[in-house]
Amino acid sequence: MIKLNNITKYYENGTLALNNINLCIKQGEIFGIIGQSGAGKSTLLRCLNALEIPSDGYVSFENVNLSQQTPATLRKIRHQIGMIFQHFNLLASRTVFENVALPLELQKCEKHFIQEKVSGILELTGLTDKQHFYPKQLSGGQKQRVAIARALITDPKVILCDEATSALDPMTSENILNLLKSINQQLKITMILITHDFSVIDKICDKVAVLNQGELVEYGTVAQVFKNPQHLVTKTLLQHTAYGDKLC
Repeated sequence: MIKLNNITKYYENGTLALNNINLCIKQGEIFGIIGQSGAGKSTLLRCLNALEIPSDGYVSFENVNLSQQTPATLRKIRHQIGMIFQHFNLLASRTVFENVALPLELQKCEKHFIQEKVSGILELTGLTDKQHFYPKQLSGGQKQRVAIARALITDPKVILCDEATSALDPMTSENILNLLKSINQQLKITMILITHDFSVIDKICDKVAVLNQGELVEYGTVAQVFKNPQHLVTKTLLQHTAYGDKLC
């Protein structure tokens, strides 16, 4: 479904952010990308939705080379790619319902369609009783549920999660991960999770890629990588978590 073909990215100052990354992410997978700060995770995520264009190589989405598309075509493709952020990115002046409805309003959908669609998504994400609340009235977990609902509202084929649980306490984080897993199973949406936390990978991911200083240093199923890490950075990351003793 998504292929990264020899992705290399230089910043304007000449810094190498990504070096020859090759990955294949299949439809319906929950795919984790993990690494320390500065590993290139966020840059890679921005390449996946064409907010960053690689200096070399290309990303293909359903066999379409994103680097060769016009801005208008890219906008249409991005409607198929939902985004969930660490700090929610909700509009304080809009209610839960209005935040979730915003992408449909921007697409100029009919009001009755928006009402029906948003109501269904709010039920799916457990927010029906919060639809008239404003973000300041919500907990962190509820805000992230709103962000998930907003990402789902356009029926995306892929959801990109950028440290989606980093701002949450452990119990709330587990609840959000369970929700994402449930959505993946019900809707068959491909999910790509950017994280620095191996517990997130262990909880819901099918496969994992480990980045270090812009390079892909390890890639495989979660069981393969966790139980038999090959690269020093993977072993180091595992040793700094509660999973180190159990999995290494």
